[in-house]
Amino acid sequence: MELVTVIILLGILSVAAVSRMVSPADFAPGMVSAATASQFRFARALAFAREDTSVQFVIAVVGTDWQITSSTLADGPLRSEQVAQGATSLALDNGAFSGSVTVTEPLRITFASNGDLASASLGTQSLDPSLGLRLQISGDSDRALCVYPNGYLLT
Repeated sequence: MELVTVIILLGILSVAAVSRMVSPADFAPGMVSAATASQFRFARALAFAREDTSVQFVIAVVGTDWQITSSTLADGPLRSEQVAQGATSLALDNGAFSGSVTVTEPLRITFASNGDLASASLGTQSLDPSLGLRLQISGDSDRALCVYPNGYLLT
């Protein structure tokens, strides 16, 4: 009985100690990566379902957050998610071009009705969708998302 009590008390103390040592910022790259992948997959599925309109996926910096939005030309924004930016950064590679998503340079991806990448841009810089995209989300850890020209996302 005493051993069980000691084990329970040690468990409670370890949970309290770990929660004080780990901050939510430690998980920021993972949260941004998961939100980006989820919103991207939603936008691609929407492109398949809505052949009558263009579907766009946008990642932008709004205040201190990443805003990730899926929209159509016909309906406007359909789904938007904000994730705390914290100390994360989002870099993009497209062939020989490299850049970062900033307040003035959002990433925009437009899907064709078959789910392929129709166009992409970072701010005013047009990207080549036939080369695919590599998104590098950095912070305390790094996460990469690779977007193939057919719209397939590899996490």
